[in-house]
Amino acid sequence: MVDKGRQYTLAERLGIPIAETRYPATMADVQAMQHELDYPVFIKPYVGHLWREIYGGAHKGFKVNTPQELVARYREIFQTGLQAMTQTIITGPDTNLYEVTFYMDRYG
Repeated sequence: MVDKGRQYTLAERLGIPIAETRYPATMADVQAMQHELDYPVFIKPYVGHLWREIYGGAHKGFKVNTPQELVARYREIFQTGLQAMTQTIITGPDTNLYEVTFYMDRYG
């Protein structure tokens, strides 16, 4: 569950609704999708604790407003060696969102 890329991929495979999510692995992927997105979008890390080591403790990702900003941010992110996904921002009241939380002890 530490890897949000795997978590969201599994959710999609199981038919659990999530925000529209893209998983670019290269700059070519980013360039191919940049004009297909409904901006603004949010770029978030696959692995949050690795992201926070580079971008700071409270920094959860980047809101981007244009295709050019998307390309620039991914160029920066890929240079760090991190993986990141792009998600549609869900607008409106909190009732438009839901959250799943769990606790797992050392015994699973």
